[in-house]
Amino acid sequence: MRTEFRSGWIGWCAGVLALAIAPGAGAQPIEGLNLDELPEQVRLGVRVEMHRRSVGVIDALVIVPDGISYLHAIGAWTPERRFPVLIDDGSAQAAEDIARFSRGFKPSEVIRWSHPDAMPGDGAERRRLIEKTKRRIWGLPEDEPAANSWKTDPRLAPGVVVMNEDDPAWTAGFALAVGRAQPIVWSERLGQIGEEMALRDAERFARFVEEACEATGLSWRETGDKLGGVTIAMRAPVRLNNGERIVALTDFVGRHGDDPRGEQRWGWAGHIFGNEARAAYMAMSALFYRPEQAWLFNGYQTTGSPWTDYNLAPAREQLEGMGLRVADQGRAGSHRAWQLASQRVLRAGLVMVNSRGMRDHFDLNPGTARPGDIPVLDVPTAVYFIHSWSAVHPGTRGTVAGRWLERGAFCYFGSTDEPYLQSFLPGPAVAQRMRVLVPWGAATRIDRAPIWKLAVIGDPLWVVGQKQQRVRGDVPLKDAVELRAEMASAAREGRLEEAVRLLSVMGRDGDAASLVASALRDNPEKVTPGLAHAALMPVFRAGRGQDFIELYRKLGPDEANDPARRDALWHVARPMLEGSEPERVINLLLDHVRDDETGSDAAAIARAMGRAGGTGAAIAYLDRIEPRNDRDRRAMEAARQRLRGQP
Repeated sequence: MRTEFRSGWIGWCAGVLALAIAPGAGAQPIEGLNLDELPEQVRLGVRVEMHRRSVGVIDALVIVPDGISYLHAIGAWTPERRFPVLIDDGSAQAAEDIARFSRGFKPSEVIRWSHPDAMPGDGAERRRLIEKTKRRIWGLPEDEPAANSWKTDPRLAPGVVVMNEDDPAWTAGFALAVGRAQPIVWSERLGQIGEEMALRDAERFARFVEEACEATGLSWRETGDKLGGVTIAMRAPVRLNNGERIVALTDFVGRHGDDPRGEQRWGWAGHIFGNEARAAYMAMSALFYRPEQAWLFNGYQTTGSPWTDYNLAPAREQLEGMGLRVADQGRAGSHRAWQLASQRVLRAGLVMVNSRGMRDHFDLNPGTARPGDIPVLDVPTAVYFIHSWSAVHPGTRGTVAGRWLERGAFCYFGSTDEPYLQSFLPGPAVAQRMRVLVPWGAATRIDRAPIWKLAVIGDPLWVVGQKQQRVRGDVPLKDAVELRAEMASAAREGRLEEAVRLLSVMGRDGDAASLVASALRDNPEKVTPGLAHAALMPVFRAGRGQDFIELYRKLGPDEANDPARRDALWHVARPMLEGSEPERVINLLLDHVRDDETGSDAAAIARAMGRAGGTGAAIAYLDRIEPRNDRDRRAMEAARQRLRGQP
């Protein structure tokens, strides 16, 4: 079968799997069910889900300040019980990631803990400590191969994790190796995200991974064998040049090199990169988070071939069959519809979009959106984006994939080059596969297709299974501090900035916004730049647009010029520009035209100035703005013509 399972097969799989690994069934197949009867992709996902459901999750989120505390906190996991751990490195991105995860995971308590030791500065010592901790958790003797313990249990060792001891994404590799009981493959450095890997280097890396799989003693040569996933948790180019074309590294790894067309696959790869805090967030989202909502957006017309084949609306039935609430743009979605949706926070944990365009824009029907139009995410989100070039430089915020990842996407599927539409699986087919537990790395790919340009970012073994069992009990970390009491004390003593920060990481945006609203109303002098910065995004997520604008005016220069905060400002202020009193925000936006959105931002301001009765001033303003590229120039010229009354 080339693209998707037949509907009857989907129904059979869904029914049998619901019984086979139902909660309370001990996470073992029911009598008479043979895993070998399932398609290889389903079999792999079932093994991941069986293991996931066999583990109890302590209903708490642990926040640590650094890598050594993270390592020791995970060291308190057992094969039967665990809890999520995130790193707060003091950055705004880490604070947003923690708050986003907290809103998605919804822990009963959030605690803070730190370890007194320092992380070893030597990479070899760090590697030894990681391996020692992992083996202790799983009860593996240091001198005995993991395969001796993992050969017989069908739940364990679904893949390998490739990492480097000096790369900050070790935090993701370590968590996924422990959390999914996977062997670690230690690799040399491979280069940077935005580079192109040479074919000879990619071939050497792929063979290195295969040799490491062979050394485990676990089967791996065929899909459906013991090892089916390859998680690359380190910096590496997302694409390689094979001399004829660009292809994605994650579609190259996991193929048999002796197949001239590259169609014979043995595994499915995914790629995680970023600093320690961000990589930990991506791994913890894959291990502990289950979406509750999905969002479908058709940027294509919904009539005429081939567009009808890629209509996302039919995915609704499959997603609802997974227990997700679905919001969709049933008809062709316009740029205007996209902007309306982006004015508020997006609460969907699974997003599917189809569009056309390049790395820095995506065409809708009608209209063209830019990375700055991508909505702010309320919870960790997996994104399936049918589009050319979106993942050419996913480490750069000026690209489509880069902005989704900055916003908090923990899984992403998109193209590193021009792939042609038929290389994508239609969204409904992806949803079908996910419904029967096919993991992310396999659910998004066409079966038996040649090596191509589409990249899997995130844990390739992530599945949308059932909610994990929450268990009672304290987190086994000495001297851990519960944040609820700290927050109450800070609020009682008038330390508003601290109270708001704590409320935010606890996922309590509404309470944080109410606290700040009272201060703005009754004691505006207490709203310092620090408090405004801490409260800005909670207030955005709470939907308090006027309070957001007031807080933005109080930010210090560095915070006000932060690119992510500027995006949020434009999400809030754009509808105000189009309202009856645009003067309330024009002056603020004049100081915050975005570098990568210069043309569209300047045009929006000029149109608002014109509506307010200042046509001449609006045209003069546009004449003072230096366009950065042809797209800016076209947007600004269109605004001039509109102001002059030209068609």
